[in-house]
Amino acid sequence: MAAELFEIVDRTDTGLVRQANEDAVAIHIPLGLVLLADGMGGAAAGEVASQLAVEGAFHHLAARAADAEPSAESDEALLRDAVRAANRSIRNAAREVRDFRGMGTTIVIGLLRPRHLSFAHVGDSRLYRLRHGRLERLTRDHSLIQEVLDEGVFDTLEDARQAGVSENVLTRALGTDAQVEVDVASTPILQGDVYLFCSDGLYNMLDERLLQVEMEKGRDDLERLADRLLEMACYRGGNDNVTLVLARRLHWDGTRH
Repeated sequence: MAAELFEIVDRTDTGLVRQANEDAVAIHIPLGLVLLADGMGGAAAGEVASQLAVEGAFHHLAARAADAEPSAESDEALLRDAVRAANRSIRNAAREVRDFRGMGTTIVIGLLRPRHLSFAHVGDSRLYRLRHGRLERLTRDHSLIQEVLDEGVFDTLEDARQAGVSENVLTRALGTDAQVEVDVASTPILQGDVYLFCSDGLYNMLDERLLQVEMEKGRDDLERLADRLLEMACYRGGNDNVTLVLARRLHWDGTRH
């Protein structure tokens, strides 16, 4: 069971500027599930969208993940279907309630298996992996600034920023279209890996070099590391909601590695 193989901890906080928390997060350790969403929209719509996304995808996965064939290919298909189900939930709610029209959310989901991690994402919530002291981003943002970098319009992120390209414009999100394109992938899991799922409220406050340093220092105590990352994000401004999940492979006997 995933409960014997993984330690998973989560944190979410409103931050120091926002009045409400529009992020949503859920974990299910026995199934190895991680879900995180960052909502957007007027009034309470962002909060509603992120919660619907997490709940919709969670219920879809919880009903199927335990019985699914644990292969990367089947898990990727399962995650893609779960995200599409979440998209339908958001759009149905927006049709029924006028105040919810135009709401949307990012989402990133992980399904931890004994030998692999399958993941899906839409938007700019991220998944990182720390392996052998090196932090690597496993997701690629669906954002305007990432798109212009991919197209070679600018050489660096800083060049794009200086030219006035907004970092907050998403090119893909749940709730905006009837059909959503979902990026899915899988990666082998090695003992010692530490995975970080997070909203932009964390990584906009802590750059990847600092994240790598802090995660390497704190990798043996995920509870303390989660508190540390949240505290640092708030100390450095906390200008958005901050949500993160840390996951790590354990020894087969359940001890930490």
